[in-house]
Amino acid sequence: GAATFNGDLTANANTTLGNAATDTVTLTATLNASNAINGAQGTAAASANDLDLAETTGNVFGITGTTQINQINTTGFQNGSVIHLLFADAVTIADAQTPTGLTARILTASSGNITTVADEIWSFILTTSGTIRAWRAFNPRNS
Repeated sequence: GAATFNGDLTANANTTLGNAATDTVTLTATLNASNAINGAQGTAAASANDLDLAETTGNVFGITGTTQINQINTTGFQNGSVIHLLFADAVTIADAQTPTGLTARILTASSGNITTVADEIWSFILTTSGTIRAWRAFNPRNS
């Protein structure tokens, strides 16, 4: 199902807006939350040149394997979407590769490749600037 809210929305206590696994809730006004906004952890995904998270739900994903990640699939995500990847092993995340199909390139603050370490979390926000659609990387290392 789907729900659209065009005005103010106040949610008290444990308010659920749809089924997180199957529903879309669209808010076209400001959401003011006085408590936590809870995301969901999706199933683990194997690292791949074109990382595909479309077969799972959530915004937090365990990443297994050591294959270099060149870009991330955008299916199911829109500009402003944030994902958090928890790496089980060291993985190279390539900066500014040419996207293919439904993927977007990854851009790092350092304009260089990233090598993760086990148990490290990297977060990405999907943006478009000019004609460049990209997952912009951020993490405490500020790389």
